[in-house]
Amino acid sequence: MNLSHVIAAGQDLLLGSECVACGSPGPVLCAPCDRRLDDGPLVREPDGDDLVDGMVPVWSGSRYDPIAGKLVIAFKDRGAWTLAAPLSRLVSRALAGLLLAGPGGDASPLWGARGPTAGAGGEVPILVPVPADPRRVRARGLDHTTTITRRAAAVCGLEWCKLLRRVSATRDQIGLGSAARRAGQHGTMSIGSPRWCLPRTRGPQLWQARPIVVVDDVVTTGATVREAVRALRAAGARVWGVACAAQTELAGSVPRRVGSPLAPGDQTR
Repeated sequence: MNLSHVIAAGQDLLLGSECVACGSPGPVLCAPCDRRLDDGPLVREPDGDDLVDGMVPVWSGSRYDPIAGKLVIAFKDRGAWTLAAPLSRLVSRALAGLLLAGPGGDASPLWGARGPTAGAGGEVPILVPVPADPRRVRARGLDHTTTITRRAAAVCGLEWCKLLRRVSATRDQIGLGSAARRAGQHGTMSIGSPRWCLPRTRGPQLWQARPIVVVDDVVTTGATVREAVRALRAAGARVWGVACAAQTELAGSVPRRVGSPLAPGDQTR
């Protein structure tokens, strides 16, 4: 655990905290800002190059607006670890949308009143987090994508597997266009030794027999999740889609809202 994160948490406890989105005194995410995140689930269907490359639909619990952006930055880079709860709730909402639609948007919903259910093929997907850069994990003291995936899996009653690993570092992508980001990410991931959370008794190759949903915190150009999908498919996995907390609007590719299915995390708010 990073000492600076411990110190920051102690200061919040002794001196009080403020909302990371609007700065109002109180919890790290105030109720009004929390409610403004409720605009999902959203789906971005593959088109253009994504369609040619066989990219899968990207589902999110919210748009990447200023509130969602401040949440992600505070969680990843400022030690506001309690924000894992609202971020994983957004991922859960994205998963509810994906499972309600069924694979490929067909008429076989995999989401029932009590959570995930097996569809006509008897399949429920496994969640696989996008692997974080090990250097950033050490600096932050937290693997943010694994943390969000683990919590979302627990909320939704799904299994998850830390299956992907980074095989090479990526350069800073700030300011780069979509093509440059894709080139920088290509070949940076591969299948590693599976690490299971739920259940612990499953065989290590179960992922080869079950469909997969990739989980990330934010999707912008899609370069990172595209690489995750490529690495999984190269190993023989079937990928149904991507679930994230928030996603941006790209030119010519605007996420559309799809109903308002409640994930378990919404029911307990």
